[in-house]
Amino acid sequence: MIYLKSFKFITDEEETNFIFPDINDPPPDALIPWQWMVNMTCYSSLYPFKVFPQKKLECLCFDEPVTILYGTNGSGKTTALNIIAEKLHLGRTALYNKSPFFEPYLDACSFRKEGNIPHGSMMIASDDVFNYMLNVRAVNQDVDFNRSKLFEEYNEISETPMQTLFKMEDFDRNMVAIRRDKLSTSKFIKQNLMNNVRELSNGESALQYFYEKIQQNALYLLDEPENSLSPERQIMLAKYIEECAWACGCQFIIATHSPFLVSMKRTRIYNLDECPVTIRKWTELENIRCYWNLFKEHEAEF
Repeated sequence: MIYLKSFKFITDEEETNFIFPDINDPPPDALIPWQWMVNMTCYSSLYPFKVFPQKKLECLCFDEPVTILYGTNGSGKTTALNIIAEKLHLGRTALYNKSPFFEPYLDACSFRKEGNIPHGSMMIASDDVFNYMLNVRAVNQDVDFNRSKLFEEYNEISETPMQTLFKMEDFDRNMVAIRRDKLSTSKFIKQNLMNNVRELSNGESALQYFYEKIQQNALYLLDEPENSLSPERQIMLAKYIEECAWACGCQFIIATHSPFLVSMKRTRIYNLDECPVTIRKWTELENIRCYWNLFKEHEAEF
Protein backbone atom coordinates (compact mmCIF):
# COMPACT_ATOMS: atom_id res chain seq x y z
CA MET A 1 0.00 0.00 0.00
CA ILE A 2 1.28 3.48 -0.86
CA TYR A 3 -0.05 6.45 1.10
CA LEU A 4 2.64 9.04 0.34
CA LYS A 5 3.18 9.29 -3.43
CA SER A 6 5.94 11.89 -3.55
CA PHE A 7 7.67 14.61 -1.56
CA LYS A 8 9.14 17.77 -3.09
CA PHE A 9 12.03 19.64 -1.51
CA ILE A 10 13.04 23.18 -2.43
CA THR A 11 15.23 23.64 -5.50
CA ASP A 12 18.37 25.74 -5.42
CA GLU A 13 16.68 28.59 -7.31
CA GLU A 14 13.62 28.45 -5.08
CA GLU A 15 15.80 28.50 -1.98
CA THR A 16 17.70 31.55 -3.20
CA ASN A 17 14.52 33.48 -3.92
CA PHE A 18 12.90 32.25 -0.75
CA ILE A 19 15.75 33.08 1.60
CA PHE A 20 17.41 36.02 -0.08
CA PRO A 21 14.88 38.43 -1.57
CA ASP A 22 16.19 41.90 -2.39
CA ILE A 23 17.06 42.96 1.14
CA ASN A 24 19.54 45.71 0.28
CA ASP A 25 16.83 48.31 0.38
CA PRO A 26 13.60 46.49 1.22
CA PRO A 27 10.34 48.36 1.45
CA PRO A 28 8.83 48.63 4.94
CA ASP A 29 7.48 45.35 6.26
CA ALA A 30 8.67 43.55 3.13
CA LEU A 31 10.51 40.85 5.04
CA ILE A 32 9.22 38.46 7.62
CA PRO A 33 11.35 38.12 10.78
CA TRP A 34 13.15 34.90 9.90
CA GLN A 35 14.44 36.43 6.63
CA TRP A 36 16.19 39.11 8.64
CA MET A 37 17.71 36.34 10.76
CA VAL A 38 19.57 35.02 7.71
CA ASN A 39 21.97 37.95 7.85
CA MET A 40 22.53 37.77 11.59
CA THR A 41 26.06 36.66 12.48
CA CYS A 42 24.89 34.45 15.35
CA TYR A 43 23.64 31.85 12.84
CA SER A 44 26.42 29.84 11.24
CA SER A 45 24.00 27.53 9.41
CA LEU A 46 20.72 27.84 7.56
CA TYR A 47 19.88 24.18 8.18
CA PRO A 48 17.89 22.55 6.61
CA PHE A 49 18.28 25.03 3.74
CA LYS A 50 21.21 24.35 1.41
CA VAL A 51 21.27 20.61 2.16
CA PHE A 52 19.46 19.03 -0.78
CA PRO A 53 20.20 21.53 -3.59
CA GLN A 54 23.86 20.58 -3.14
CA LYS A 55 22.86 17.03 -4.02
CA LYS A 56 20.47 18.18 -6.77
CA LEU A 57 17.68 16.36 -4.98
CA GLU A 58 14.34 17.98 -5.70
CA CYS A 59 11.79 15.20 -5.28
CA LEU A 60 11.43 11.71 -3.84
CA CYS A 61 8.90 9.45 -5.53
CA PHE A 62 7.49 6.50 -3.61
CA ASP A 63 6.40 3.95 -6.20
CA GLU A 64 7.06 0.94 -3.98
CA PRO A 65 5.76 0.18 -0.46
CA VAL A 66 9.40 0.24 0.74
CA THR A 67 11.72 3.14 -0.09
CA ILE A 68 15.32 3.20 1.11
CA LEU A 69 17.31 6.38 1.67
CA TYR A 70 20.88 5.11 1.58
CA GLY A 71 23.91 7.16 2.51
CA THR A 72 26.85 7.52 4.84
CA ASN A 73 26.76 9.71 7.94
CA GLY A 74 26.05 13.31 7.00
CA SER A 75 24.44 12.42 3.68
CA GLY A 76 21.12 13.98 4.69
CA LYS A 77 18.99 10.85 4.93
CA THR A 78 17.91 11.56 8.52
CA THR A 79 17.23 15.20 7.66
CA ALA A 80 14.97 14.06 4.83
CA LEU A 81 13.02 11.80 7.19
CA ASN A 82 12.63 14.59 9.75
CA ILE A 83 11.36 17.01 7.12
CA ILE A 84 8.83 14.51 5.77
CA ALA A 85 7.67 13.51 9.25
CA GLU A 86 7.14 17.12 10.34
CA LYS A 87 5.45 18.19 7.11
CA LEU A 88 3.00 15.27 7.41
CA HIS A 89 2.57 15.80 11.18
CA LEU A 90 3.47 12.19 11.92
CA GLY A 91 3.69 10.98 15.50
CA ARG A 92 7.13 10.81 17.05
CA THR A 93 8.71 10.92 20.51
CA ALA A 94 12.47 11.40 20.08
CA LEU A 95 13.88 14.91 19.79
CA TYR A 96 15.65 15.86 16.58
CA ASN A 97 18.04 18.47 15.24
CA LYS A 98 15.96 21.58 14.61
CA SER A 99 16.91 25.17 13.80
CA PRO A 100 15.00 28.48 13.62
CA PHE A 101 14.81 27.96 9.86
CA PHE A 102 13.09 24.58 10.03
CA GLU A 103 9.48 25.83 9.99
CA PRO A 104 10.01 28.22 7.05
CA TYR A 105 11.61 25.37 5.13
CA LEU A 106 8.63 23.11 5.80
CA ASP A 107 6.25 25.79 4.56
CA ALA A 108 7.97 25.73 1.18
CA CYS A 109 7.90 21.92 0.79
CA SER A 110 5.01 20.03 -0.78
CA PHE A 111 3.82 16.44 -1.19
CA ARG A 112 1.29 14.23 -2.96
CA LYS A 113 -0.60 11.54 -1.13
CA GLU A 114 -3.14 8.82 -1.88
CA GLY A 115 -6.12 9.52 0.36
CA ASN A 116 -5.44 10.31 3.99
CA ILE A 117 -2.32 9.36 5.90
CA PRO A 118 -3.59 6.64 8.28
CA HIS A 119 -3.95 7.26 11.98
CA GLY A 120 -1.05 5.69 13.84
CA SER A 121 1.53 6.54 11.18
CA MET A 122 4.77 7.59 12.82
CA MET A 123 8.49 8.13 12.65
CA ILE A 124 10.71 5.82 14.67
CA ALA A 125 14.23 7.03 15.40
CA SER A 126 17.11 5.05 16.88
CA ASP A 127 16.73 7.14 20.06
CA ASP A 128 13.20 5.77 20.50
CA VAL A 129 14.52 2.21 20.49
CA PHE A 130 17.34 3.10 22.87
CA ASN A 131 14.95 4.78 25.32
CA TYR A 132 12.68 1.73 25.19
CA MET A 133 15.58 -0.54 26.12
CA LEU A 134 16.52 1.75 29.01
CA ASN A 135 12.93 1.75 30.29
CA VAL A 136 12.73 -2.06 30.23
CA ARG A 137 15.99 -2.27 32.15
CA ALA A 138 14.83 0.33 34.69
CA VAL A 139 11.59 -1.57 35.33
CA ASN A 140 13.42 -4.85 35.84
CA GLN A 141 15.96 -3.30 38.18
CA ASP A 142 13.18 -1.85 40.33
CA VAL A 143 11.37 -5.19 40.40
CA ASP A 144 14.56 -6.99 41.38
CA PHE A 145 15.09 -4.52 44.21
CA ASN A 146 11.56 -5.14 45.50
CA ARG A 147 12.14 -8.88 45.31
CA SER A 148 15.13 -8.52 47.62
CA LYS A 149 13.04 -6.53 50.06
CA LEU A 150 10.39 -9.28 50.04
CA PHE A 151 12.98 -11.93 50.83
CA GLU A 152 13.97 -9.88 53.86
CA GLU A 153 10.33 -9.52 54.86
CA TYR A 154 9.69 -13.26 54.48
CA ASN A 155 12.64 -14.12 56.69
CA GLU A 156 11.60 -11.52 59.27
CA ILE A 157 8.06 -12.88 59.39
CA SER A 158 9.31 -16.43 59.70
CA GLU A 159 11.10 -15.51 62.93
CA THR A 160 8.16 -13.62 64.42
CA PRO A 161 5.48 -15.46 66.46
CA MET A 162 1.77 -14.85 65.99
CA GLN A 163 0.67 -11.66 67.73
CA THR A 164 -2.30 -10.81 69.91
CA LEU A 165 -4.79 -8.70 67.99
CA PHE A 166 -4.71 -5.19 69.40
CA LYS A 167 -4.97 -3.22 66.17
CA MET A 168 -5.49 -3.68 62.44
CA GLU A 169 -1.74 -3.82 61.74
CA ASP A 170 -1.50 -6.89 63.99
CA PHE A 171 -4.29 -8.58 62.04
CA ASP A 172 -2.63 -7.85 58.71
CA ARG A 173 0.68 -9.17 59.97
CA ASN A 174 -0.88 -12.37 61.26
CA MET A 175 -2.59 -12.97 57.91
CA VAL A 176 0.75 -12.58 56.14
CA ALA A 177 2.27 -15.08 58.58
CA ILE A 178 -0.52 -17.56 57.91
CA ARG A 179 -0.01 -17.26 54.16
CA ARG A 180 3.73 -17.67 54.70
CA ASP A 181 3.21 -20.96 56.53
CA LYS A 182 1.33 -22.32 53.50
CA LEU A 183 3.76 -21.09 50.86
CA SER A 184 7.32 -21.80 49.93
CA THR A 185 9.69 -18.85 49.72
CA SER A 186 9.46 -18.71 45.92
CA LYS A 187 5.66 -18.84 45.91
CA PHE A 188 5.50 -16.14 48.58
CA ILE A 189 7.68 -13.87 46.45
CA LYS A 190 5.70 -14.52 43.24
CA GLN A 191 2.36 -13.83 44.87
CA ASN A 192 3.53 -10.55 46.37
CA LEU A 193 5.53 -9.20 43.46
CA MET A 194 4.62 -8.31 39.92
CA ASN A 195 6.29 -10.47 37.27
CA ASN A 196 9.41 -9.07 35.70
CA VAL A 197 9.14 -7.61 32.28
CA ARG A 198 10.81 -10.38 30.34
CA GLU A 199 14.55 -9.84 30.55
CA LEU A 200 15.83 -9.43 27.00
CA SER A 201 19.17 -8.60 25.46
CA ASN A 202 19.53 -5.21 23.81
CA GLY A 203 19.02 -6.75 20.39
CA GLU A 204 15.96 -8.70 21.51
CA SER A 205 14.48 -5.61 23.14
CA ALA A 206 15.10 -3.51 20.03
CA LEU A 207 13.44 -6.09 17.78
CA GLN A 208 10.53 -6.42 20.20
CA TYR A 209 10.06 -2.64 20.04
CA PHE A 210 9.52 -2.78 16.27
CA TYR A 211 7.15 -5.73 16.63
CA GLU A 212 5.06 -3.73 19.09
CA LYS A 213 5.10 -0.39 17.25
CA ILE A 214 4.61 -1.43 13.64
CA GLN A 215 0.96 -2.27 13.09
CA GLN A 216 -1.02 -2.81 9.90
CA ASN A 217 -2.24 -0.10 7.53
CA ALA A 218 0.08 2.79 8.37
CA LEU A 219 3.02 4.82 7.10
CA TYR A 220 6.32 4.37 8.95
CA LEU A 221 9.52 6.37 8.69
CA LEU A 222 12.43 4.42 10.20
CA ASP A 223 15.76 6.07 10.93
CA GLU A 224 18.59 3.51 10.96
CA PRO A 225 16.52 0.74 12.57
CA GLU A 226 19.51 -1.61 12.39
CA ASN A 227 21.14 0.08 15.38
CA SER A 228 21.46 -2.36 18.34
CA LEU A 229 20.52 -5.31 16.10
CA SER A 230 22.83 -8.20 15.32
CA PRO A 231 22.97 -9.42 11.69
CA GLU A 232 20.60 -12.26 12.57
CA ARG A 233 18.02 -9.86 14.00
CA GLN A 234 18.46 -7.42 11.15
CA ILE A 235 17.39 -10.26 8.87
CA MET A 236 14.38 -10.89 11.10
CA LEU A 237 13.45 -7.19 11.00
CA ALA A 238 13.82 -7.11 7.21
CA LYS A 239 11.45 -10.07 6.87
CA TYR A 240 8.96 -8.43 9.23
CA ILE A 241 9.06 -5.19 7.22
CA GLU A 242 8.50 -7.12 3.99
CA GLU A 243 5.53 -8.95 5.50
CA CYS A 244 4.01 -5.71 6.77
CA ALA A 245 4.56 -3.98 3.43
CA TRP A 246 3.13 -6.69 1.20
CA ALA A 247 0.50 -8.30 3.41
CA CYS A 248 -0.52 -5.75 6.04
CA GLY A 249 -0.98 -2.51 4.09
CA CYS A 250 2.09 -0.67 5.41
CA GLN A 251 4.38 1.79 3.65
CA PHE A 252 7.96 2.31 4.78
CA ILE A 253 10.54 5.01 4.14
CA ILE A 254 13.79 3.86 5.72
CA ALA A 255 17.11 5.64 6.22
CA THR A 256 19.73 2.91 6.42
CA HIS A 257 22.99 1.48 5.15
CA SER A 258 22.39 -2.03 6.50
CA PRO A 259 23.01 -4.66 3.77
CA PHE A 260 20.19 -6.77 5.20
CA LEU A 261 17.67 -3.95 4.78
CA VAL A 262 18.82 -2.54 1.45
CA SER A 263 18.63 -6.06 -0.03
CA MET A 264 14.90 -6.38 0.66
CA LYS A 265 12.86 -7.29 -2.42
CA ARG A 266 10.96 -4.74 -4.49
CA THR A 267 12.39 -1.63 -2.88
CA ARG A 268 13.36 1.71 -4.41
CA ILE A 269 16.78 2.86 -3.23
CA TYR A 270 17.92 6.48 -3.39
CA ASN A 271 21.68 6.83 -3.05
CA LEU A 272 22.24 10.12 -1.21
CA ASP A 273 26.00 9.71 -1.47
CA GLU A 274 25.83 10.63 -5.17
CA CYS A 275 25.32 14.02 -6.78
CA PRO A 276 22.86 14.15 -8.30
CA VAL A 277 21.03 11.66 -6.10
CA THR A 278 20.30 8.55 -8.13
CA ILE A 279 18.19 5.41 -7.88
CA ARG A 280 20.43 2.38 -7.54
CA LYS A 281 20.27 -1.39 -7.20
CA TRP A 282 21.42 -2.56 -3.79
CA THR A 283 24.37 -4.41 -5.35
CA GLU A 284 25.67 -1.10 -6.73
CA LEU A 285 25.94 0.63 -3.35
CA GLU A 286 29.43 1.42 -2.11
CA ASN A 287 29.30 -0.26 1.30
CA ILE A 288 27.80 -3.41 -0.26
CA ARG A 289 30.75 -3.52 -2.64
CA CYS A 290 33.04 -3.19 0.41
CA TYR A 291 31.44 -6.27 1.98
CA TRP A 292 31.72 -8.12 -1.33
CA ASN A 293 35.41 -7.30 -1.69
CA LEU A 294 36.09 -8.33 1.91
CA PHE A 295 34.45 -11.74 1.51
CA LYS A 296 36.04 -12.34 -1.89
CA GLU A 297 39.44 -11.58 -0.40
CA HIS A 298 38.86 -14.17 2.35
CA GLU A 299 36.81 -16.59 0.28
CA ALA A 300 39.26 -19.45 0.78
CA GLU A 301 38.80 -19.22 4.55
CA PHE A 302 35.09 -20.08 4.43
